[in-house]
Amino acid sequence: MAKVNSLSIFSCLYTLLNECEDIRLQVLCHSKKMESLSLQILEMMENYKRLGMNLPVMFYTDNVIGDHRFRKEVIPSLDKDVVPIV
Repeated sequence: MAKVNSLSIFSCLYTLLNECEDIRLQVLCHSKKMESLSLQILEMMENYKRLGMNLPVMFYTDNVIGDHRFRKEVIPSLDKDVVPIV
């Protein structure tokens, strides 16, 4: 990652891929919080809808519990036909 005066400018790079492993979104962020991606993902979702593309049905994360609220708010298509296991 880029550095200025030995300090990192960005702390992470998020990459979203489609089923063919094509990059659909790539964002350099100052923070590792998923909220840093909200605007970009919402814009991507609007573009998918406008172009008649299938909305995401799968989302991988290393922090399932921590990212649950974000995922539910920003990518609601992931909750379609989901049955919680208790």
